Amino acid sequence: MKILHVIDSLATRYGGPSVACPALCKELARQGHRVSIYTTNVDGDQLMNVPLDRPVWDAGVEFRYFQGWTYPPGYKFSLPLWAALKQNVRSFDAAHVFSVFSFSTWAASHHCRKHGVPYLLHPHGSLDPFLRRRHPVRKLVYTSLVAKRCFRHASALLFNSSEEMRLAAGWPGMPHPTASGRWTPRSAIVYVGVEDEWFRPASSASRENFRKRFPELKGRRLVLFFGRLSFKKGLDSLTAAFIQLARHLDDVHLILAGPDFEGYGARVRRWLGNAGLIEKATFTGTLIGEERFAAMQEATVFVLPSYTENFGQSVAEAM
Repeated sequence: MKILHVIDSLATRYGGPSVACPALCKELARQGHRVSIYTTNVDGDQLMNVPLDRPVWDAGVEFRYFQGWTYPPGYKFSLPLWAALKQNVRSFDAAHVFSVFSFSTWAASHHCRKHGVPYLLHPHGSLDPFLRRRHPVRKLVYTSLVAKRCFRHASALLFNSSEEMRLAAGWPGMPHPTASGRWTPRSAIVYVGVEDEWFRPASSASRENFRKRFPELKGRRLVLFFGRLSFKKGLDSLTAAFIQLARHLDDVHLILAGPDFEGYGARVRRWLGNAGLIEKATFTGTLIGEERFAAMQEATVFVLPSYTENFGQSVAEAM
């Protein structure tokens, strides 16, 4: 099959979908499908350093980046993406569209309907009631004007867990069977995969280098958080729990491994500082390559106290 994947950005700051989408596409390509990803170059208030005039190939997957803007703030908009979908979507057998409240979802759904291309919608946790409470008026208007139509005409809706599906059922844009018997898309659970690299043990050298890079970890039992430093990740609960733990155990140390694009790390530092425990925490920033595996294997315990997760990819990676 020739499969198109559409996602508003692949920048790491956006978490799960920006990792899951390329990983899924590479596996589909390995299985013999022709796979393309259409996305923008938006990276928060910056732009990714990627070519816009030609495709980028990686592991048999075609990546096409298009000029994007954030307008209004937080909403990724791209006329070149719209034009490319209008011109090319009919050449695909199916489309896999990520997210809900995004321009790319609207654009892909519109052109797929217009050209008769079946498409799957993948909310990736964005319909959780916890997240729907953020900017509720904006999301309610968008649901009524755009998202409801996108979902009603999808071939299927994909969820990463049964719990995500259950929580999404109360969203006002979710299609439900009617007395008239109008067709509604079926829902399916598609678990997120764990890439092969997580099953290979980190080399002893990489683990040693990790300890050398952060010498304050020597002789400590490590409590590891691995993910974005974000409001939804429950870092307020984690910090409060660690403060209680550290007051009773002298040899524990907290590692917060992940990007801090929202400035939430400043809050965590303030909470730890007020408790006199800032020296018992290390903020590593984004870990790449074997550093990720070394951090996991050096940790005594991994913790992810999120308020909402549609799957919890880092839990599977820690396992």
